Amino acid sequence: MRKEYARRVRKAMEYQKKAVMTLLPESMEGHLEVIGGEVRKMMLELAVEAFRDCKESDLCKELFGCGGIKDEITGSEKNDKESKVKKVNIS
Repeated sequence: MRKEYARRVRKAMEYQKKAVMTLLPESMEGHLEVIGGEVRKMMLELAVEAFRDCKESDLCKELFGCGGIKDEITGSEKNDKESKVKKVNIS
């Protein structure tokens, strides 16, 4: 039942997207695709962050016996991660 409902909702969303695209000029379609992709990425990041916060919470530990998220980044991975950040000095 749930899978069928989810499939129908996805299909309805596809039709809704097509309907909105037909109302707008064709030159805007590419822009909307880019914006939609960025919004999807932001929502995914928010969901991952919320999941991490939930997993680290005391309630999760009490109810589910979660141990929290351990820092699994090794020294070399940590240096790689830090090297991608550009330091900016504001004078």
